[in-house]
Amino acid sequence: MSDIIFTLIAILQFIASGVVVYHFIISIFAWRDKKENKINGTDCSFAVIIAAHNEENVISDTLKSILLSNYPKNLYDIFVIADNCTDRTSEIAKKENVYVWERNDLMHKGKGYAMSWAFKKLFSEDFQYDAVVIIDADNIVHKDFLKEISESFKSGCKAVQGYIDAKNPYSSWVSASYYITHLCLNKLYQKARHNIGFPVQLNGTGFAIKTELLKTLSWDESCLTEDMELTVKMSLLGIFASYNEKAVIYDEKPIDFIASYKQRTRWMQGQSDVLARYILPLLKNEEKINPLKIIDCIIYLIQPYIFVITGIITVLNIIQLFVPVKFIPIPFEETFIPQLSAAVQIFSVPLYLFIINRLNLKIIKYYIPYLIFMYSWIPVSFMGILNRKKKEWIHTKHSVCISKSKENTLNI
Repeated sequence: MSDIIFTLIAILQFIASGVVVYHFIISIFAWRDKKENKINGTDCSFAVIIAAHNEENVISDTLKSILLSNYPKNLYDIFVIADNCTDRTSEIAKKENVYVWERNDLMHKGKGYAMSWAFKKLFSEDFQYDAVVIIDADNIVHKDFLKEISESFKSGCKAVQGYIDAKNPYSSWVSASYYITHLCLNKLYQKARHNIGFPVQLNGTGFAIKTELLKTLSWDESCLTEDMELTVKMSLLGIFASYNEKAVIYDEKPIDFIASYKQRTRWMQGQSDVLARYILPLLKNEEKINPLKIIDCIIYLIQPYIFVITGIITVLNIIQLFVPVKFIPIPFEETFIPQLSAAVQIFSVPLYLFIINRLNLKIIKYYIPYLIFMYSWIPVSFMGILNRKKKEWIHTKHSVCISKSKENTLNI
C-alpha cells in the first residue's frame, strides 16, 4: 500500500514541479523586447463597452478618465450597460454624455449576459467601429490607453490585452496581494508569451478585439470567465492576443478577504468549466495549430488542479512532520529539494520586484500576508472545481473613488 501511495505522490510532485519549471522557462523570454511589425495605417475607431451593476460610487471616475484620453474624440464612443441597476449608475453616467443602455432581466444576471446583450444591440444598430474595448466600471484608464491599443492594432494584431495595475494597491493586505501578483504576471506571464507568440491571456478588462473577429466568436452568456473562453476560442483558430504593457488601466482590487475569496472562487469555477468544455477540442487541434501553443493554453487552464495538487502535497508534508512513524513516503524528502523549493518560493518574488525597481517598504510590510494569500488559492481552487457547473454570478462591490481617496497616487 505504501508503494502505491509513494507512486501517486511522486506523480503529483512531478506534475506540479514540471508546471513550475515550465513557467520559469517561459518567463525568461520576458526580459527581451519583441520587435513589433510596423504597418502604416489610420488610428482605429473604438466602441468602449462598460458593463455596470450598481456602480454609482465609481462610474463617474471611470468615465472621466476615458474622456480625458489622449486620443481623437471622434474615434471612440463610450457605452455604459446599466445592468439591473437599482442605484444612480444610469443617472450619473448620463451626465457625462455617453451612451447609456439600461438592461433589466433578473432571470439572466451577470456580466456575461450583459455583454452578450450589448454586442447584439451594437452590431444590429447603425454603429461602425474597428474594434471593441472592454473596461470594467471600477477602472481608471491611463490617458494613453486607447492610443497604445490602436498602435497594437496598426501593427497587425487582432486582439490586445493591456497592462493591469491596481487602483488601490495598499488599501489592505488583500489588495496589496493582488498588486504583487499582477506585478509578476504582467511581465513574467503576459509579456513573456507575447514575445514568443504564445497565447496571451485576456484578463476580463483592459482588452480590445477587432470587431470582425468578435462577430465570428460565439459568446457564452453563462460563462463566469468569458475572457478565458475567448482566449481559448481564438487559440483554436490560431489567433493569439497580443500584449501591450504601455496600455495601462488601474483596476480596483477587493479589500476584504471574503470578497476576494468569492471573486477568486468564481474565477476558478469558470476556469474549470472552460477546461472541461474545451480540453478535447484543444487536444484534437483540428486546425493544426503549433502544438506548443496549444499545450501552453492547456497548462494555463489546468491551474486550479495544480493548486489542489500543491495543497495535497503540502498537507502530506505537514503530516509527515508530526507523525512519528513515516507511513507516507514523500519523494525527495532526504534531499535538499524541499528546502530549495521553499527558499525559491519565499525569495524569488522580492528579488524580482527589486530587479524591476518595485520593491518598497509597503510591499515588504505586506509580503508575509501575500504568501498566505497565495496559499489561499488552494481552497479557492478546490471549491471552484467542486462548483464548476454552478453559473451564479457574484457581484464584487466597488467603492474606491479616486477623486476622494487618500491613496490617489495613480500616474494618469
